[in-house]
Amino acid sequence: MSGSEIRYGFDFKERKLTLFDDGKQKHSCSTWPQVGRAVAKLLSLPVSGPSPCLDDWKNGCVHINSFDLSQQDMFESVLRVTHTKESDWTISHENTKERYQRGQEMFKQGDWHGFGTVSPVEYSCVQCDPADCCSSRTRACSTPTVRASGRISTTRS
Repeated sequence: MSGSEIRYGFDFKERKLTLFDDGKQKHSCSTWPQVGRAVAKLLSLPVSGPSPCLDDWKNGCVHINSFDLSQQDMFESVLRVTHTKESDWTISHENTKERYQRGQEMFKQGDWHGFGTVSPVEYSCVQCDPADCCSSRTRACSTPTVRASGRISTTRS
């Protein structure tokens, strides 16, 4: 959340918030310690054999999840810790598909702020099929997941 509006839509200095769509879409979040535990657990698996094994992730990606959080969840925390009210903030909305496309254009122009622009909405938009951007908001991918408990799941999450 730190930084400018580029990251999760918050501009703390100006007290402005850009909600992506309605701001209620949950985003997968992970802590650095959880990422370390997950990578260690993953690399301790056998290369092949019964699932779970490294072959489950061959030519794919790993989803590491500590918790899920929406912009609305973040905003409620911000209001609590800053002792402000929603009326103290200027709130606007941006369509996730448009934000994603804007971030991609920034990349094409060599502007690395595109990463921060795309990153918070990328999971929502390009989850499984980039051509199907934002049409499905469910976790329907077959991506194996490493959960906060350290349990590895190869089932649909």
